[in-house]
Amino acid sequence: MTDSRTKGAAFEREVASQLRAELGKVVDAPINRVLDQYREQGLADIIVPPFAIECKRYAKGSTFRQDWWEQVEHAAKKAGLIPALVYRFDRQATQCVVPLYAINPDMPRTTECKATLDWFDFVMIMRENIVAL
Repeated sequence: MTDSRTKGAAFEREVASQLRAELGKVVDAPINRVLDQYREQGLADIIVPPFAIECKRYAKGSTFRQDWWEQVEHAAKKAGLIPALVYRFDRQATQCVVPLYAINPDMPRTTECKATLDWFDFVMIMRENIVAL
């Protein structure tokens, strides 16, 4: 049986590494895990302005849970950033959830309306938002 905390930390490292590979040329600051998340409640797993990213890795499931989204909403609000949820179930592709205003800035700035994207679309949305800063 795999320790869930170890599995989660490994997934966070994987996501951070993939983001460094994909966004390294458009992000000035290093992309790393937020290690204080284990000491201070309400922090995102990874911060890449303007995004606060929460990572979830589980064995079984088909879509994200509402409490995961609420967790990243809280962390993003605390940091003044856009929430992004990255999750993967065993033997499935990584999925990402963002509010619609991250895709279209003309949409109302609410987290109630959101979209689920594949990894490559998510990275494209991130790149567009980073360049727009």
